[in-house]
Amino acid sequence: MPFHLKGLLVLAILIALIALVIWAPWKERQPGEMPEDVFGDFDGEWEGRFTSYSISSDWRESFRQTMHLISVTSDSQAGEIVIFSPEGDTLSRDSLFHMRRGDSLYCLRIGEAGGREFNRGHWIDGQIVWRNQDIFGRTANAYREFVRKGVWEIHGFSRTDRGDYLLQYGRAIRR
Repeated sequence: MPFHLKGLLVLAILIALIALVIWAPWKERQPGEMPEDVFGDFDGEWEGRFTSYSISSDWRESFRQTMHLISVTSDSQAGEIVIFSPEGDTLSRDSLFHMRRGDSLYCLRIGEAGGREFNRGHWIDGQIVWRNQDIFGRTANAYREFVRKGVWEIHGFSRTDRGDYLLQYGRAIRR
């Protein structure tokens, strides 16, 4: 290949890399155009299997969950999540509240035992991306959820009290 063509190829690759570096972070930080009824696709009764995997060991846990969610207004939603053991016993029953304020979404999950988890989210590329920080500013969990063709999917991770990270995946079907 002639020297000037190699130079043009290198220049084109360099420009493409610079454009990628400049464009990609900008896109990730900007919330997408949020639908008017942002929680509408999540309304209804859902049932599925949700699995957590440990990054540092071969530990894996999978549970059946049911979710019942109903929009209270176009900006808020309330519901309940029930997690079952493999034998069918109820392990936990949590209340769930979603709210939209401006470009931000908020999720409050309250467990039967009184534990609370508060997540802040944004609408990005047709998905809700949630994130929660601990009191030290470290990300305690982050996940994305979306509904496509009647299937609700969740992908994310959480940090345990022991410092281990768990990858989490779930799929639910509308009942």
